[in-house]
Amino acid sequence: MTDLHLLPATEPSVPERLPPIPSGLALATQVIACTWIALAWLSLVASLDPYAGTFHLLVSLSFLPVEISAVVVVGFWLTESRRLAERMSPGYRHRKHIAFLWLGWVLPIVELWYPYLGVRDVHRATVGPTARGCGLWWTSYLVLRLSMGAVGLADLYLAEKGGPVLRLSVLPWFELGSASATLLAGILWIRIVRQVTETQRRRVAAIEAAQRSHLAP
Repeated sequence: MTDLHLLPATEPSVPERLPPIPSGLALATQVIACTWIALAWLSLVASLDPYAGTFHLLVSLSFLPVEISAVVVVGFWLTESRRLAERMSPGYRHRKHIAFLWLGWVLPIVELWYPYLGVRDVHRATVGPTARGCGLWWTSYLVLRLSMGAVGLADLYLAEKGGPVLRLSVLPWFELGSASATLLAGILWIRIVRQVTETQRRRVAAIEAAQRSHLAP
């Protein structure tokens, strides 16, 4: 029996109207990813100064609005991209309800794999069975989340128990791990978004050309 998850992303037979390509949302999510990367490395730099506690705290607090923005923008981008993918590849069966493209990021336990399923299905339904990279991206993202938690715990412990010298000798290593994971996850995410967007443009252009040919006398 053919696995619907592995069906190629074939062109439909000239649909009447397609949802718009979410190019603006794609660009916005890439900007947020770059901002997240910049903050991670700025936090590393701040940790190299044992007396820059206030500045390091401000940088750490800056992650919160970036993360909230990421959930909102990525949620909109995934929703619009899935609606377009469902029209372009009606034979592809998405594993989870479209609502989990939002809820999957915030619900306990399921946040460990639901977002991956949502992104992977949009990626495959748009690009086809040759789509690759979601597994590595999700692994690096989970490492990123764990490393950010480790940085927070280490910072709190060193602020209470350690002095400037101990902080300087320990915290930068945690920050380096977090910044490295953020860089890898960000690069892989941007690659996925760009591949999806480029394929959306190519396939929509092909469908529109077919529509014009179909309507021509």
